[in-house]
Amino acid sequence: MKVPSRLYKYMSANTAILVLKSQKLRWSCPSLFNDINELQRMPVFKPSIKACKDDYLKTLLNFAYEELPLAKPLSPDSKFLVSLMQMTKGQGVDKDTLYRDLSSFELNLSSLEDNLYKETERYNNGDLRIICLSEDHNNEVMWAHYGDNHTGCMFEFKHIENLDTPFQMAKKVTYTDRTPNLGSALDFLLYDECQELLVKTADAIYYTKTAKWEYEKEWRLMTRCHGEDKRFSDFEFYKEELMSVTFSARIAAEDLTDLVNLITTHFPQCKMYRVQPIRGKIVRIEFDG
Repeated sequence: MKVPSRLYKYMSANTAILVLKSQKLRWSCPSLFNDINELQRMPVFKPSIKACKDDYLKTLLNFAYEELPLAKPLSPDSKFLVSLMQMTKGQGVDKDTLYRDLSSFELNLSSLEDNLYKETERYNNGDLRIICLSEDHNNEVMWAHYGDNHTGCMFEFKHIENLDTPFQMAKKVTYTDRTPNLGSALDFLLYDECQELLVKTADAIYYTKTAKWEYEKEWRLMTRCHGEDKRFSDFEFYKEELMSVTFSARIAAEDLTDLVNLITTHFPQCKMYRVQPIRGKIVRIEFDG
């Protein structure tokens, strides 16, 4: 999905002053977010690993007895099972007999799913840093929740290709009350696709939220900072990335003065806007200071 040409960050006036003075944005560990369920929604396979056991055995037997061509590399566990099946075939055991024998055994398939989850959970620690942005430039609920009850600001950022700025790497958050689905477990069991599945699992965990958060229209950037004691990191941005600052309707006069002075002095390319309530709507209009 194409990243919007502009992404927006709502914040309090005090935070805005700090951002303009430091020319840095704060990226936080998800444990600091206001959604208590961040990173808690583990995806599932549908059909599950248990439900795929029969199809898994039949497919491996077809490979072993050369009744089905092998299109791509098998997982280590599948390769091992096929080699055992081929040895049994070499001893004169027919496929149907071997299938009946294998069906009576409890294959340890669930451990594969558990290992995938454990590998993903290994990264869910204090090293993770995420910055949350919105594609909505004038959202009343965002002004209330993240713009400090309509007393804060909203920053408009753009990606600058020749400076290799990070905003173009943002990923859109998906909002759904359904449990994230990784697809059928059969391909996971059969083929050596752990890396692809780790990516899909990470996307489901890091970029999926319940429908109640949909108003945020969120895009995320994510990185890691190893060995830091605190649960946040402040990363510098280029002055050219900041396209505009919008002041909320209720911003305090002293905060407005401080922000305007910082912008005109250090970010001369940056436009300024102010939000005003007009006939039941909040309207964003240009502000000349």
